Formats: sequence, structure tokens, C-alpha cells
Amino acid sequence: MKHAIALLLALSLLLSLFACGKTDDPAPESGAAAPTDTASPTDDPAGDTTVDDGMMHPNVPEITFGGAEFHILQHGYSFEYIAEEIKGEQLNDAIYNRNIAIEDRYEVKITAETGETDYMNPGLPMRRLDRDVMAGETSYQMIAEGPLYSIRMAQAGHLRNLHTVPYLDPSQPWWDQNTISAFTFGGKLYFMSGSYVLHDKSQAYAVFFNHEMADDFHLPDLYEIALSGNWTMDRMTEYSALVTNDLDGDGYLDPSDDRYGTIFGSGYSVPPVLIGMGFVFSSLDAEGNPAVRLSGEHNVNVIEKFASLVDYSITGWSRYSYFKDQGSDFVFLEKRALFYVSVVAQLGDGFDFEYGILPLPKYDEDQQRYMTTAEFQYAATVSIPITITGETLEMTGILLEALSAYSHTTTLPTYVNSVMELRRSPDKESTEILRILYGNIVHDFIYDFNLNKIPNAVRDLLIYDKGEGYISLIASDEAWIEQDIRDVLEKFANLP
Repeated sequence: MKHAIALLLALSLLLSLFACGKTDDPAPESGAAAPTDTASPTDDPAGDTTVDDGMMHPNVPEITFGGAEFHILQHGYSFEYIAEEIKGEQLNDAIYNRNIAIEDRYEVKITAETGETDYMNPGLPMRRLDRDVMAGETSYQMIAEGPLYSIRMAQAGHLRNLHTVPYLDPSQPWWDQNTISAFTFGGKLYFMSGSYVLHDKSQAYAVFFNHEMADDFHLPDLYEIALSGNWTMDRMTEYSALVTNDLDGDGYLDPSDDRYGTIFGSGYSVPPVLIGMGFVFSSLDAEGNPAVRLSGEHNVNVIEKFASLVDYSITGWSRYSYFKDQGSDFVFLEKRALFYVSVVAQLGDGFDFEYGILPLPKYDEDQQRYMTTAEFQYAATVSIPITITGETLEMTGILLEALSAYSHTTTLPTYVNSVMELRRSPDKESTEILRILYGNIVHDFIYDFNLNKIPNAVRDLLIYDKGEGYISLIASDEAWIEQDIRDVLEKFANLP
């Protein structure tokens, strides 16, 4: 036990690496991005929630639970909740020691069950919870599922309003204020993210770049450009045009043997790049409810600017269908692309060369901050089933608060460090880029819910038609989407 606590305290020192170099994050300009602003996950406005041991301490009672089980239903890509043993791997060991510390402190056993999620059949934990709730069972105290399915579970009335959970305090710094603001409807909050959740960080979108190719084409220091706030879509398009080349001279670009400026891991990477430039599918109105914003002038400008990149990129509709089993990422892996847009989880995935990490580009240098979003199916939020009541609900609130507070200064900064270990040549600039990304994960109700599949429609419009017909698309669909939002809000209004 002493060894575990000592390790936890040592890991907390990693926070200084993650929190250094804080940048201001003012609200986005009028007409550009409208997502709710949030502090970096490692900013610490908690005041008296810290003590001299460097840990975060939640305001929960001194209590033990006599060996009770805290059982988690997680989707198949979760990695942050359970570690079976010490393996000498820093993230695994930090998770293991965090859990041991909580188990010893509260006399509980933390366990998890995995929904057999796969990329072709997501949402299985949601369906398992559906069966559990319909049967009146209380098999799980916590659910870890992607935003798309968390919204559906909430709509079905299967999740508890987190504002009613004893000892759970969403205002604390270990909870992500962005998800709380974006997914609070009528004062009710059914799921959120925070320091305990790492899968949303792993599913945040970024731009990877080939260091050697950047040097070969004498590009300026891309890190310096990004960290000075000047990494824009115009620059990305300019550098992509410089690199793109019909290497075999057959008169057309073929991903099998030609060179591209930008590769998108899949078509699903397109909407996040738009969001990074301030494209707004929806934003909160004066009553705090999502409202459609598709017809804004800035959105039209973003579509036009992105369309200029299409000639110098390959943007397959799907990682699994466009190039069969290869996806489009093989072009980057074969060193025939300068930029690669995908999620952070792709770091180190078959890369045998030196590469760097950049934020998603801004619309222009006047945009006040970089923004990214997390993949809406495979990221994660935490929620509590509606069947959890009484003393079990109190225990769940206490343990979720404690696990999140401990994670804030242990597993979260350790995750950043472990991500950098996947790099062939870790550098402080990449660590700073990750800090920026994780401090600026924004959410959009229409995007996260894939409402009326409008994000997919916008994606396809750009991939196949370079954005032509966007005005016609929103003119025909906007009224339907507005009605869909009203239907969703009406369901939330009738929930406890």
C-alpha cells in the first residue's frame, strides 16, 4: 500500500509538465465558432480541494463500503478504467495504483465488463443497458459509452440526472465543463466527461506531419507556426499543393503510387476539421438549448476554404470501404503524404519514421483559439443507470467523484506522457500541442448526435462535390433538423 501511494504521489509531479505554458482561451469571435469554452483539463480552479500531498481531494464523506463492488459497463475500446496487474508500463501501472488506492480507501472492488464493441457494430453497451433497465436489474453502477449512444440512452430514460446524484459535483475541475455545458438540457445532465475518462482524449482529432518531407520541401518550422497561433487552413493548403505530385506521370493522381499533401484517415475526419475552423452545426440558444446554425455566413466560408484543399488530398468516405481493408492511411505510412488527419489513438500505429503533431488548422489567424472534437461513436462519457438508487447511488457518486479527482493528477498527465512514448522522437512541442488539443475539445449537439445524419451529408458534399450545393442542402434539411431537435428536447423535458 505504501508503495502504491508513493507511486501515485510521484506521478502527480507529471502535472507540472502537462499544465505548463497555459494560454488564454477567450470566447470565439461572432460569426465563427460558438461551442462552449472550457479550461484545460489540468487547469486547477479548485482552490481548497488540494492539500500538500499534491493530490486532488473531493468533498465526500469519510466512509467505507465493506467490500461492495463498483461495476462498470465499458465499450470495447476503453482502456482507462481497469488494469489487472503491474506491468512496468506507466499508464497501466498508474491506472492499477489509482484503483488500488481507491479500493483500499473506500473498501470496494472496482470491476468492469466490456460490451463487445467493434468498429462495424458500435453501441452494444447501450443495448446491454437497455436489457438491464427493462428487466429492472442493477448490474452496473457506471456506463462508459460514446456521446452518440449516451444521448440515445438518456432519451430512452435509462440514465440518471447527474445533478441529482449525491456527492457528485460537476463544478469541480476534474469534470469537463465543455461536455457539461454542451449536454445539459433544461437543467438536466445525463452524461459527461472528465479526468477519469481518457478515451475522449485518444479520439480527439489532430494533424500528423512527416518531418522528413517537411524538411525536404524546406517548409518553415511547423511547430513554431502552430504554437504562435498561426497554423491555418490556408497554410495547410499551400503546403499540400507544394507536395502533391503525379509521381508516375500518368496524368492523374492515384493513392497507390502518387504523393499527396493531405491524407484523411477516413471521411469521418472531415467534419472535425470544419469544426476546427469554427464551423457550427448547432449552438446553445438563450434558454441553453441547442439550435441549428447551419446557414451562418461563416459556415459557408469554411466550406469554401476547405474545398480548396480537396485537390491536394485524399478523403475516403470510409476507412474500411474506400480502400477496402487498407484505409487511406497507408499513403502516409508509405511516406507519400505530408499531412495525415486522424485521431490521437493513431499515434505510433505502424509509423516507422519521425513525425510531428499539429492542431487542426484555424480558419485564419484572427480565430482566437485552436479547436478539435472527439469521434462521436468511439470517444466516451460516463453516466449512471436510472436503476441505481438509495445507498448504492450514494456510493456511486462518492466513488465517481473520488476516481475523477485522483485521475486528475495521476492517470491524465500519465496518459499524455505515455502517448508521447509512442513517438519515435518525443519533443516538448508535441507535448504542448497535445495540451492545446485536450484543453479545446469542443462539442456540437448535431455533430455528436449525428442528427438527421447531417454531418455525414456535409462530409459527402465536400468529398465528392467540393462543397457545391451546400446552400441547397441546408435549405432542404434545416427545417427537418429543427424539428428533430424539438423532438429530442421534448423527450428530455419529460425525463426525471
